[in-house]
Amino acid sequence: MGVCATDAYGVFEEVGCEVGNEITYNAIIAGLVNMEKDEDALSLFIDMQTVGLRPTALTFVSVMGACLFSKIASQVHGQAIKMSFEEYTSVGNAAISMYSNCGELDAARLVFRRLKEKHIVSWNAIIASYAQEYLEKDAILAYLQMQREGIEPGEFTFGSLLASSELVEVVEMIQAIFQEKDVDSLRKVVLLAGIIWLSASCDLFSWMMCERLKGIRHMEKVVKKRLWYPLVSGSVYTGVDFCKKLCGVSLVRSGESMEIAL
Repeated sequence: MGVCATDAYGVFEEVGCEVGNEITYNAIIAGLVNMEKDEDALSLFIDMQTVGLRPTALTFVSVMGACLFSKIASQVHGQAIKMSFEEYTSVGNAAISMYSNCGELDAARLVFRRLKEKHIVSWNAIIASYAQEYLEKDAILAYLQMQREGIEPGEFTFGSLLASSELVEVVEMIQAIFQEKDVDSLRKVVLLAGIIWLSASCDLFSWMMCERLKGIRHMEKVVKKRLWYPLVSGSVYTGVDFCKKLCGVSLVRSGESMEIAL
């Protein structure tokens, strides 16, 4: 029995159970994956079955985050299918991300196609998979299809699109979105935050592109700290300066918020 399994049994003893149950195993496996102790998580996944416990959908969602090699990924996914977890959207989403992390884009695509219900997490997972491979056209097409199916994109969606796309395509996409009359101001703020993050990280936008996007002024005046601070931190000067160039606005710190001074 490995160190990980020994530690797990110690936890089981503390909570008053001799072997542990699915809930305790799931909690420890999830914790190990979060700490990037992938081998330990996989060992415990095997160990729970050795003692006669059946993995749950949550077990597979967690352990798939520990599968960084194609062979292991296909084995874990194959077991999930055999145990009839293929129809669980959460398991499918985890499998898409797992295969993407292993560089198996075709497998990720196949899992995505087979999903009976595609939620925002499903679309984000496949768009992120395309972004990781720099397939900007596929990422944008997936984004457009997501909109056609009535799924509202979120911060993560825009972040993946911005990271995957050529700058000219990004500019054209942004202009198209800001010209849509039915796009709410919060979504525009989220998109602008993504642009600022991209500029602050890579300093890729030229003055020409800033000029093309100059008209973006109609947006929320106050954006919560959770949105702006993570994006601007680490390159505050560049981010704020870029925002001023882009929109003719400045950012002012004010307690829990970052105000946009028009």
